[in-house]
Amino acid sequence: MGVPIGDLNNTKSITVIYKKSHMKLQFIDAENLFDPMTLKACVKDYGDKSEHKDVFPYEIINSKNWKEILMKTEPFEQKDFKSQLKGGYIITKDEYDQYLIDFKRFTNKLDYLKYYNINDIEIMVKPLMNLIDTFEQFNIDVLHYISIASYAYATNHYLTYFPSQFNLENDTNSVSRINAKQVQDLSQQAKA
Repeated sequence: MGVPIGDLNNTKSITVIYKKSHMKLQFIDAENLFDPMTLKACVKDYGDKSEHKDVFPYEIINSKNWKEILMKTEPFEQKDFKSQLKGGYIITKDEYDQYLIDFKRFTNKLDYLKYYNINDIEIMVKPLMNLIDTFEQFNIDVLHYISIASYAYATNHYLTYFPSQFNLENDTNSVSRINAKQVQDLSQQAKA
C-alpha cells in the first residue's frame, strides 16, 4: 500500500499490489497533476469548456438509509443539497433546474447516482488526456511521475544535461520516446 489518501504531509496516492502476478496499480489524486485550482478552472484550462459538473446531495445518504433513499423515483429537493462541508452551501436555482432536467432521464435516484459517478470521473479524463498529450510533446512519460513537480524536475534535468536530445523544434513523431527510467539512466551517466 502506498501513501494513504488524505495524508497532507505526503503526495496523495494509493498503490494496490496483486500478489499472484506482482502487478502494481497506482492511483494518484488528480490534484497532484495540476496547479492548485478548482475543478471548474481545470476543465476550462485543460478540458472541454462545455462540460459542467453535476450535483449530488452526499450528506443525506448514509449506510443505514441509502437503499430507502436511492430507490425513490422522485428527484431530490433543493434543500437536500445543503452541504455542511461547504459551510451550509445550497446549490443555486440554476444548478437545481439543471439537476431536474438531468434527473428526468432516470427511473430512480440510484440510476441518477450511477450517472453522476461516471460523469464525475469523465469530467477529469479530458484534462488528464490533454496533460498527457502536452508532456508527450516533450517526450516525457506522464504516467510514471506522481506530481507536476516531478514532471518539471524531469523536464529541467533532461533539458539541462541532454539539450541535443530535447529539441523543441523536432517533430514529436521523429524524436525518440523518453521515460523516467531513461532519465534516471542518463542522469547516472552524466554524474559518472
